[in-house]
Amino acid sequence: MISTLLVIIAFLTSFISGVIGMGGGTILLAAMILSGLVVEHIVPLHGIVQLCSNGSRIVFLYREVNTKISLYFLCGIPLGGYVGYLLLQKIDNPSYLLLGMGALLLYVALKPKKLPDLQLPDIGFFFLGVVAAAVGCLVGITGPLVAPFFVRSDWDKKTIIATMGACQTGVHFIKIPVFISIAFPYSEYLWVSIFMIIAAVLGSRVGVYVLTTMYKERFFIIVRIAMLLIAIRVLYKFFVL
Repeated sequence: MISTLLVIIAFLTSFISGVIGMGGGTILLAAMILSGLVVEHIVPLHGIVQLCSNGSRIVFLYREVNTKISLYFLCGIPLGGYVGYLLLQKIDNPSYLLLGMGALLLYVALKPKKLPDLQLPDIGFFFLGVVAAAVGCLVGITGPLVAPFFVRSDWDKKTIIATMGACQTGVHFIKIPVFISIAFPYSEYLWVSIFMIIAAVLGSRVGVYVLTTMYKERFFIIVRIAMLLIAIRVLYKFFVL
């Protein structure tokens, strides 16, 4: 029963990410926590499902990927993965990272039009890749961290989703060798992983279809609302739980 629910949630959350580029991974992680899975096993399992979910969006939107930005970001991931590996052995409670994520999301969600987007120079995405990979190993989700730097008015909606998907794929990919190195038993979750991955890819495909039919203005409104809701949830988790 739990496995069936996780498969359904994998489809729905991947659909959400296919439409707005974020939020799905956060919801999936929360669902996995509530499902009763062993806590130490949630982040590695979540990572492999998100790897395929984000990777599928590269396939569906490959013409829209900003290759230069993606390469800078991906080059920073191996260093970030190594940092994450070191931090995993020393940090027991990385929840303070949620504060920074929440602040970034609130800025993008609530900023007036006269305030600038969070536009990094190209080389800045290398360092964002380092930070995202390290944080991903600790808390499992990085969408709320990186999304504010991809949601830019000078990019097309499909470019935002495709480029963020390409970068997030790298973040989730680096988790696999990191967790293998600390002996995570991936084989114990083989079948549930396979069905969740299939559901995630299908959800991503449907989400991308909806994205292509959506007006850009409506897309940005929905993204800002999603960012605001996720920011409230993230900050609530930091200050209350």
